[in-house]
Amino acid sequence: MWRRLSTALRGQAAEKHALAFLKKQGLTYRARNYTCAAGEIDLIMMDADVLVFVEVRLRSGLSHGGAVESVDLFKRRRLEKAAIHYLCCYNLMERAPCRFDILALRPSKHNRDVLVPDWIKDAFGA
Repeated sequence: MWRRLSTALRGQAAEKHALAFLKKQGLTYRARNYTCAAGEIDLIMMDADVLVFVEVRLRSGLSHGGAVESVDLFKRRRLEKAAIHYLCCYNLMERAPCRFDILALRPSKHNRDVLVPDWIKDAFGA
């Protein structure tokens, strides 16, 4: 079903799926699609007392590389700058330990309409 959606709607569906998955894992929602001049953060969550910046990636195949590999150095730097912007705007620079996670979604081998999450906690340091 998700494969028939436009690229923008596919991204929204992936983020919605990722948010539901992370909530089931016990994380608490803070923000979605936080945007500033430096870039965008798909999801901002709390994992106990840790602020988690989540990059959601959806890949229907491996022809252009996997979802995790698509978060290259350039993308990481943009995420870090956007996270710093968020921390400054909410006066959290000295208060909140944080990490960057990647939630990669891929179609199930058995049913291509079902998305399977691969959650990489603390995927890269800032």
